[in-house]
Amino acid sequence: MSSETSQIPALARGKQVCAALGVSRSALHEWIKAGKFPPPLKLGGRNAWPWAIVREWLESRQGVPA
Repeated sequence: MSSETSQIPALARGKQVCAALGVSRSALHEWIKAGKFPPPLKLGGRNAWPWAIVREWLESRQGVPA
């Protein structure tokens, strides 16, 4: 595994996902409610997304107008 890959955490919290997507938390929550973004995993009362899911979603949106 490359050193770049080993430094990426397996899970992302809401703040990290919002930064990666360039949206506010309220926009992210609206997308989830509307079924436009995958819901988070519930981990000990906190939410997190596997980076793989975030990355797949971003790749699926390439070339799609906002």
